[in-house]
Amino acid sequence: ADTALAAGERARIELPADHGAAAALAQAGAEVESVQPLALPVPVEGITDYVQSSETTLEQDIHWLRQAVVADPLDETAILYLASAYSRAGHTALLLKHVEDASKTDIGAMGSMIGLGQTLLNSELPNAVVDEQITSVAARLKAERRGNSEMIGHRLIADMAYQRDDWPLAASEAEAALGLMPDAIGTRRLLANCLMELKQFTAAADHFRVLVDVAEAPGSDNWDLITASTCAGDWATVRTQGTLLGMDIDPGEGIIEESWALVGVLLPGFEGQSVWRALRTGPVTARVIEVSHPEMGDQHFGKLVAFNPAPVNQEQQEEAGEDWVPFFPTVHVLEPSTSRSWILDGVHPGDDTWAVFRDTLREDGWGVWVGTWEGYEVEDSENNDESHPGIFAFVASPAELDPQHVHHRLEALTAGWPHQLAWKGLATAAGVGIDQHDALIARYGL
Repeated sequence: ADTALAAGERARIELPADHGAAAALAQAGAEVESVQPLALPVPVEGITDYVQSSETTLEQDIHWLRQAVVADPLDETAILYLASAYSRAGHTALLLKHVEDASKTDIGAMGSMIGLGQTLLNSELPNAVVDEQITSVAARLKAERRGNSEMIGHRLIADMAYQRDDWPLAASEAEAALGLMPDAIGTRRLLANCLMELKQFTAAADHFRVLVDVAEAPGSDNWDLITASTCAGDWATVRTQGTLLGMDIDPGEGIIEESWALVGVLLPGFEGQSVWRALRTGPVTARVIEVSHPEMGDQHFGKLVAFNPAPVNQEQQEEAGEDWVPFFPTVHVLEPSTSRSWILDGVHPGDDTWAVFRDTLREDGWGVWVGTWEGYEVEDSENNDESHPGIFAFVASPAELDPQHVHHRLEALTAGWPHQLAWKGLATAAGVGIDQHDALIARYGL
């Protein structure tokens, strides 16, 4: 009501004529002032517990929490709860004022100020408004240097920059904050995450190692240390931490290259990120076994990637049951692909024949991936349009191999098949047999 009255007053003074507006606003103001405060349901010191455990409305929560803050201006829990209630109720102007007021009190030098900043960052306020407020508050806290205010000021900017994907600024401010309070676990974790984004994996691992050392039990920090160490090529740490988490890992030295399970990894595709099938080779590594379309630009087959071990499709596990395949977001490419791919299209030669073809090439390190869609059939125009199951596949060969060598290899492996496959792209690159493949394409309508 106060906010509405203030807006009305700002509008009233712009009117060319009053027409009773002043009186109407005065009457409304008197009515607002006459409203009796909603009685506290419990003693004021118990309000935060009450609003958390009872079925109350946001407006009731705000009314009572404001009274709790007035009663104890340093009640960090009440201050944070009130900020959250303002944000959820859409009272953005009150939220901004609340954060501003809190920063000017002793609360500005306390850790709860970081929570207020996070509430602002997660609110529906425009980014520019939020950033201006946080920058202003942070500058004042840095300058005042009362208690931990300087550290809080750096941390507020670090959180803001992190949310805006400004990794250099976030890392710089987090490092400054950590220098002022080295035992701040949240700040150290924030800095480590920034360093991961900046691909400074060894430095990130150093910070995760500190977090592991102070943790009460193995957990997510151990996984973060494994991920950072994997990206940094520190396989000894990966083995040590993996064993600590109960994994059965080859005790040798150097890169871990085992066959664990089929997974999916997120990599660039035709439109943004897409899932590519891969073989998990270690705690957070996978080698892509799916062959990319030759026109895609970036070949993924054979890439060794480090991934974030938190699956993005976890919610599908229960429904999929034993068929569930976890999808992991890629953190870093450890080894690029050294292959190029070719399209094969035509009549399916039969499961057994295809298995021999596929396995022979895979044993030599080539990639074979079937991209046939359900119901794909081809018609033989030279035999009364007889229909046959079709196959559309990609073959990945080592990039250093001459296309002529690849062409002749495929010819040798498919010799004697009743229906030849077409691979015009490969034939064109090899400069051989293009007419033959044009004929196959015309014959089967490929």
